[in-house]
Amino acid sequence: METENDAPDASADPLEQAVDTMLGSSEGEVLGESENRAESESSSESEHPAYDFVIDLGSDNTHANVIRMVGASRRVLELGPATGYMTEILSANDCSVVGIEIDADMAQQAARFCERVIVGNLDELDLKAELGDERFDVIVAADVLEHLKDPLGMLRRLRPFLAPEGFFVVSLPNIAHAGVRLALLQGRFEYRDLGLLDRTHLRFFTHATITEMFDEAELAIVELHRQEAPVATADVQVDMDAVSEDLVRSLEADSEARTYQFVVKAMPLAVPGLREVQHRMHALAEAKDVASRARDVASRARDVAEHQLGIVLPRTRELEDELRVILGREAQLTASLIEAHDQVLRRDEEIERLQDELRDVISVRDRVEELDVHSKRQADQLTDQVAARDESIVQLRLRLDRILNSPPARIWARVGRLPLLRSVVAKRTAGYQSALRQAEHSEG
Repeated sequence: METENDAPDASADPLEQAVDTMLGSSEGEVLGESENRAESESSSESEHPAYDFVIDLGSDNTHANVIRMVGASRRVLELGPATGYMTEILSANDCSVVGIEIDADMAQQAARFCERVIVGNLDELDLKAELGDERFDVIVAADVLEHLKDPLGMLRRLRPFLAPEGFFVVSLPNIAHAGVRLALLQGRFEYRDLGLLDRTHLRFFTHATITEMFDEAELAIVELHRQEAPVATADVQVDMDAVSEDLVRSLEADSEARTYQFVVKAMPLAVPGLREVQHRMHALAEAKDVASRARDVASRARDVAEHQLGIVLPRTRELEDELRVILGREAQLTASLIEAHDQVLRRDEEIERLQDELRDVISVRDRVEELDVHSKRQADQLTDQVAARDESIVQLRLRLDRILNSPPARIWARVGRLPLLRSVVAKRTAGYQSALRQAEHSEG
């Protein structure tokens, strides 16, 4: 952020001041602020827009910087004082002010704080006739030159009215601000009542054209502040939804695109040959500006890197912790894999043993099946033999029944009751029973 410099020592060499200040200055900043102009309650007869402000001297806006550059106890020529909002503060700082104002109504309001006010159009005014031999410590042109037809000619015409060691304090809007660039990319260049595209602006400036104009006027820029504003400034209509994030980041990294206004302090080159020195000073200043912008870009890149590093480092630590867990898990899995491999080997051995047992079982099963077939054949044979025996027994019983039921047997049964014959019958019956048992035994 640009620090405010005190007014130069009247005893110092102007060239030395110029060199020291230009090589030692840096870009100023603003906290996202644009021109805070507002139309006053001027009469409807006025042909020119009226501007009025409340200046916060504790801020870093354009008007506060202009007042700080002017300093105190100065004789001041203020171009376009409007209602005297700045003149009042200059007067309070013990400055005596002569104003030149185009609007008679506003000039009347500013006259309260001025030594006198000249009403007239700067483009047409005869300054020699109006100012005569008056000389001023400071000539202030805050947001004025852009409204003139010939701003360079105006600087040249005003230069003779500077006192020795006198200087200009000038503020100019930057037409190269990002908002205007984006509006042009979207095909817009819409004038408004206030701001960068104020409808009363006749000339537009960039840092390069400001430097060129002061060079042509043989004025050395000894101090330059940049009042910055966001890309999406309120007084330039831009459809930000249609703008890529990459383009916005690129513009935000460019100090020329961030600059809304330039506040310049310039001193005349009174010594012959200083013009060449001035060119050299500008070359050095441009080199310094490039270096400053490079530092700014590097600083922003560092901030981004630090931000990303702040995100990456904790994540890296988390990943390292996760890696340690994974490595521990890997060791466990390796041990489990080795154990599983050993189990597979043991299982293969067990399978081989079981296969041998299975082969033995199959061999036994085949032998059992062979024995079963043989047993079935023997059982079939025995079954046939039993059936044959049963058939034989049935036949014998049938024969016995026929014998017992035959007439001779019945006669014999009656006769056999006789005691004499019982013994004979018993013998013959015992013989038949013995023969029957032998037959059953042989069949069994």
